[in-house]
Amino acid sequence: MKVLSVLFFAVISGATLLPHLARADVELFICHEGTFGGANWQRSSLIDISQFLKSDTDEFSVVVRRAVCNDTMPDTVCSAVPGKMFCRQSALRRMNLAASWFAYTYVDGEFETYEDFRRALGRPSGLAFRYADGDITKPLTADFQEILRTAVAALAAGEETNEFGTDVLHMAVLQRRIMEFNYAALIGHESQHMNGETCAISRPSQMERSGIFDHLLDVQTSDVLFCEANPNPFEITADRCSARFIERVRTQPSTDLPSDPNLEDFAQRAASDMIAFQTLTGFRRFAALPEGKYTIPAFDAYLDPVFRLALLAGSVSNRDDQPALCGDAASLFVHGVQTSFQQCPGDGIVSDELLALLPKGVEASWNGDPWDDNSITCIE
Repeated sequence: MKVLSVLFFAVISGATLLPHLARADVELFICHEGTFGGANWQRSSLIDISQFLKSDTDEFSVVVRRAVCNDTMPDTVCSAVPGKMFCRQSALRRMNLAASWFAYTYVDGEFETYEDFRRALGRPSGLAFRYADGDITKPLTADFQEILRTAVAALAAGEETNEFGTDVLHMAVLQRRIMEFNYAALIGHESQHMNGETCAISRPSQMERSGIFDHLLDVQTSDVLFCEANPNPFEITADRCSARFIERVRTQPSTDLPSDPNLEDFAQRAASDMIAFQTLTGFRRFAALPEGKYTIPAFDAYLDPVFRLALLAGSVSNRDDQPALCGDAASLFVHGVQTSFQQCPGDGIVSDELLALLPKGVEASWNGDPWDDNSITCIE
């Protein structure tokens, strides 16, 4: 593939920016689509993505190249071939804006827990992505968004952050933690394609160890719930790799996040909501849709969006006292099941294995109880 680009900079063994190239094992092409309004979140995005792609050896390097989003670039958010990854900066910016909405709204609203936050906001992931897509402007002003972006970039680069206030730093740390899980879902998938269809993490995730991953494949390739489908095996194993990346993030808590369990819980739940929203609606904005409107596109090469949601959003949290999917992510799962069943029905049986990932209220509501906040609660 011919890509018109220039050497931008190299990232060696993680987040250290160097002006010259040592040895390029991976090329990361970032394309820009002209002016798309506001700061582009490029610096923190590149540092964090490079951190995910880095090797455990000092010899590894990631070379970042700037490109133009034209017909030489894949028409996706990110894609990969052996040794190369391609991403659209506007899509990375969108994800960062949605995460910043979660962090700002939680801290500014002085919420104690995710459950308080979710009950007050209704469907927060939809609001977050409507904000990211420019459909709603509140609560962050453009000036404050720039301050928050600058603070996140400083944290990513390990720079001094004394110039920022306590609340701004609190938001910035929370935003980065939410984004870690989102990058794991997106970049973990593409990294397998980049590595010749081999996942860089060999240890099976909890979703594999528990048998849920195999169960999702069984349901996907039968008509137990929806009509039978057989997606591309490489896309299935790439999602399996994403789940492993997500688990690695979860088991490595942020050293910058204050030692408040509610903050880590909120970061995980916000990330699960974002991943659930994106697995259903696609990891980017579709220009053909009106602002504020989203649909569930059909991508035959991938697992059904409902099963991708269960695998990836369900991998973010492993609290023993909470369902794997709850809150907004559980609501999105239910919406996805209803939509996929209408589009391509099967026997319509939601298995016990899938129900076990959800709050008990979901099954009760499917069996006739009213649908309300208690149906999808994280506190049981």
